[in-house]
This record gives sequence, C-alpha cells and structure tokens, in this order.
Amino acid sequence: MALRFVVVLALVCCVPPSVAIAAACGDYKGKTVSSVPFDEAAALLPKIEPKSEFETTAAYNARVAEAAKKAPQTLLIERAPNVEYLKYDADKEVLIVSTYAFSNEAFAWWSALSGYKDPNGKEVGLSDSIHAVVTQKQKVVGEYEATTKMGVKVNVTNIDSETTAIFDRTRACKSYGCGSLFPKNKEPNPYKMGDSMKSVEHEGIIGRIPMPPDTAKALKANAKLIFMIHPRPPYLILGTHRPFKITVDNPRDITERFQVLTGDIECGLVADQAGKVYGAYSTK
Repeated sequence: MALRFVVVLALVCCVPPSVAIAAACGDYKGKTVSSVPFDEAAALLPKIEPKSEFETTAAYNARVAEAAKKAPQTLLIERAPNVEYLKYDADKEVLIVSTYAFSNEAFAWWSALSGYKDPNGKEVGLSDSIHAVVTQKQKVVGEYEATTKMGVKVNVTNIDSETTAIFDRTRACKSYGCGSLFPKNKEPNPYKMGDSMKSVEHEGIIGRIPMPPDTAKALKANAKLIFMIHPRPPYLILGTHRPFKITVDNPRDITERFQVLTGDIECGLVADQAGKVYGAYSTK
C-alpha cells in the first residue's frame, strides 16, 4: 500500500462573496447560497512544503501558521445526491431525507488516513467517525486470473477508482447509531432488525421537508447537497492506496486515488441547483 501525504493550506476562500453565511444550520433554510464542487475548492489549496531535516520545528510551525491566516473560515462544497434516498410521501406531502443521500459510498478511511490524528489526537480506525464521500468514480480497466493458496482459480476485476471526501473527526460512541453523520436529526427506528428492508430504509431518516408534489418532483430532478465546513490543517491529504484485500468472495483489485479535505463538518444542506436551501441538518 503506497501513501503520499501532501499538506496544503487554502490561499483564498473558494466560496464566492455572495454566499450567505448563516450563524447556525437552521438559519440556512429558505436562503440561497453559492457552493462549489470539491475540485474547484481543492484547486485553490496551495501546497505547503513538508518540514525538512534542516528546518526547526518552530520555523516550520511559524510557516504553517502564517499560511493558515489566509485559509477560508467556511466552505460550501456541493455533491450530487444519492437520489434514491430522497423519497417523496405523496399522502403526507413531505420529502423524506436520509443521511445516505449525503454519503453512502464505500471508502477505506482507516487506510487513506493511516497515521493521521484528529483534533482530539485519535487515530482513524474502524470506529465511528464524522465523514462524507463527495465524489467517487470507478472504472474497470481489465481482468486477470489469480490462484488461491488452495489452488482455486478466480477471475479478478481490475478497477481504477478516484474519490474525494471530507473527514471531520473520530466520534466516541456510547450508544448504537451515534456514529450517524447527523445524530440529533436521526429518527428513532420503529422496525426490528429482523425487518431488514424496512429497518435499513428507515435507519437513515433525518428529516421530512413539507412541499407540494410538483415542487418535490422538480427538486428531486435537480437537487444538490451541500456540506458546510470549517477547514483545518492539514487541509488536504492526497494519496493512492489499494484498500481492500482480494478474496474469492470479493475478486476485485482496486487501486484508488484520493483527496481528503480535513475540517469541521457543521451542516448538510438540501438545495436546488440555484442554491435555494430546503433542509438543513447539523452534525453536532
């Protein structure tokens, strides 16, 4: 597994001056905001050279602190929703929002962020954490035959993957479900785990937005989700890894390039393409 870490700091805010900065998540409702794709935000983040063996720690820290003065306080980063997790209830005239609409892609955080510690000094492991995938593109680039130690031949699919994501912090969970991206908005699940389909569908519900059918239909067709974050060092972690072991049950050889932006994820917003916000949910 090969990792390459690059520390970068934001030079200028990549949110246009016209953006409405709300004091709390709920204050975004009804407002129109400007957001940018992940790549546009990342393109504004200059590289900070790593500390060399001839540079003192004090000098390096001073260099980073000076660059940090130019970092934006708030970024609004957009993503396309997993639209199957935005469902309209025509009888109650509400759009049901699931946390899985914001992030439902598989990403090996423990591998990509190996050696990174969150603001509380906790390493990224298999435990619950506050994070979200923003984009993920996978492409099959080939296939080859492999043989297990037991002599079983398996056709392995070779996949190139590119992922952009945001990592906040590891969350110390004391109860089931506290690892949800939006724990305070999360509805209690009335279904037993045995009712697998109903349980899974209901597990991620975080909100119900009242709206007439025509509005809901138009919103689902043109919705975008927005993460409101406060970036923090190291700001951007870049790397390449092979996150998953190839097995008979999972015969995929994935090489993944990733960009992970580090910051405090404050809110998740449901908006239309013009930026009008219909729903706002806090991660706190």
